[in-house]
Amino acid sequence: MKVQKETVAITTLLATGALSLPVLTSGFLAGQLLGTSIASFLISISAAIIATLAGISAYTGSAFKANTIILAKKHFGNIGIIMVAFALAVALTGWFSVQTIFICNALSSLVPMISGPICIVSIGILLTLVRMLGLAGLGIIAAGMSLPLGIVMGQVIMHLPTQATVVTSTAANILLTVGGLLGTTITATLELPILYESIAKPRDAVLSSLIIFGFCVPAIQALGAYIGSHGEVDADIISTLVTSIPGGTTMVAVLIICSGVIANLLNLFSSSQSLKSIVPSLGTRTSIGIAGGAGTLLALLPIQTNLLQFFSLLTVSAGSLSLIMIHTYIMKIFHQSRKILTSQQALIIWLCATAMGIISQNFAVAHQLLNPLITALVITSALLALQPKSPLKQRIAS
Repeated sequence: MKVQKETVAITTLLATGALSLPVLTSGFLAGQLLGTSIASFLISISAAIIATLAGISAYTGSAFKANTIILAKKHFGNIGIIMVAFALAVALTGWFSVQTIFICNALSSLVPMISGPICIVSIGILLTLVRMLGLAGLGIIAAGMSLPLGIVMGQVIMHLPTQATVVTSTAANILLTVGGLLGTTITATLELPILYESIAKPRDAVLSSLIIFGFCVPAIQALGAYIGSHGEVDADIISTLVTSIPGGTTMVAVLIICSGVIANLLNLFSSSQSLKSIVPSLGTRTSIGIAGGAGTLLALLPIQTNLLQFFSLLTVSAGSLSLIMIHTYIMKIFHQSRKILTSQQALIIWLCATAMGIISQNFAVAHQLLNPLITALVITSALLALQPKSPLKQRIAS
């Protein structure tokens, strides 16, 4: 029964997290650029790719009872810890701070007196305390948040626009859309072993991840694509929702608050578990307090604009790292293969792919067929395919 509750709690938490503005926005931009039909097709392709990666990642965490940090340490030693810890720490702590600011701004739009540093600190402390309820408690909170989120989504569906916007699909827009769709969720595959390591049956972990990334996420993206393809040209999703549904300002604020709370609880869960793996002597509450405190402190600093720009580059780096880790998971699951990475090979592939992705971003404006994330993923895949066979002593222990 305990395992069943944990599986339900994780699935509920992730499914509720899928009802978020970032996921809806990724679909909205796809529909705005390409129209409903082509956007939906690309959403399906993207979902198939991410669901496959997520299933492998979830299976590994459950089958080998190890989170991402432990797996990185086992396979790549100290270099692996540095690689994964850096990507997770920056991403999770940074997004905690950004989501905290979004929640505070949304609350301020409903209650103007609630604003400023006091609001940010209060939200950060409250979320940190809530995280201490444990996984089962987080599942209950997620289930509670699903009600207002469901009401908002119901309002969106009931008031969908009917007049489609005429769009002209181009190769550049298609690549931009695919990069955006993959970038929304590929980093999440890096942290899935952290979430699923407590699940006793790998089959349950895989099924849960497929429900989330094979159904929930693409369904929300498809809804966003329809809205984007039927709204005003160049309008953003917030203004579109505000003007399309009754009580638009309130509804959007509720969406941002509820989805932000779930996202931050997930960020805290993964970051605190990762911190415990890096420093085993830390207690659970201490690691949660450090992770929550760092995210709250970062939210108080005036660096949000640069931080969001940095996250776009971090997605490139984390996307490459996700492929490297999942390649390693596949080698561990099917350990008959001798194509196993050493720590030096993994580091070189990661740095080369990240560098090429960042370089391509500088040329993306002039050469629109270059997409930073896709460039990094292609380079990573090519280098993984070309790697030499490692000696037996480098094989992953089965």
